[in-house]
Amino acid sequence: MPLSAACRAWNSHVADLIDQHRTARELNDDQLSEFVRLFYEAQSACSALRFDEGLAIYEAIPIGPVASRPLR
Repeated sequence: MPLSAACRAWNSHVADLIDQHRTARELNDDQLSEFVRLFYEAQSACSALRFDEGLAIYEAIPIGPVASRPLR
């Protein structure tokens, strides 16, 4: 997979995780703000064709699956 495609995949994945955590309210405002800051930093690096840097930032964002899913 080309590095640009890897950046797009990580972008989509991390954006989805951030949205899920925001909806589930599992993160405090400071944690969420830091994850969003890192997300945009990674996105910016990838947009500037610094794929290795962007991928490293995405991988370093300490976010995982939501522990509890909200009922719909």
